[in-house]
Amino acid sequence: MFVPRFFRPECDSAEATPVSSADPGWLDAVYSDEPLVTQFDEDPAATGGNPTSSSTAPDLMLRMLEVLDIDDGHNVLEIGTGTGYNAALLCHRLGDTLVTSIDVDESVTSAARDRLAHLGLFPAVITGDGAAGHPDNGPYDQIIATCAVRRIPSA
Repeated sequence: MFVPRFFRPECDSAEATPVSSADPGWLDAVYSDEPLVTQFDEDPAATGGNPTSSSTAPDLMLRMLEVLDIDDGHNVLEIGTGTGYNAALLCHRLGDTLVTSIDVDESVTSAARDRLAHLGLFPAVITGDGAAGHPDNGPYDQIIATCAVRRIPSA
């Protein structure tokens, strides 16, 4: 559901091969404990460049959520929506009214919102700069950042 397509890097090229559910090895890769690039250069059609969205290795996601140390009733902000899978896990634990996920890329947030809705989950999925947070749904008890940043904002 959350990784209908990812990219397998080519050894001697800046390009990557798209792998979808119809391709051999897709299911094994999706269920592996490896990160999977799902988008380049904020362009869903790109097959190379700088990775701008991915599905984090499941073991790392689990460890990050354990360290987040959420309790019933906690309101959580996720910075970096990615595929939406992490938001789904948070919704399962807390309920979707206590989960806000934000990402700068409209194509990422739109796809994640659709995937979540398909499962009957309706967290706030916002297109915006995570460095500014999303005060409308705050205050937050916990914040998790699943994206790369050049520096940690003082806010």
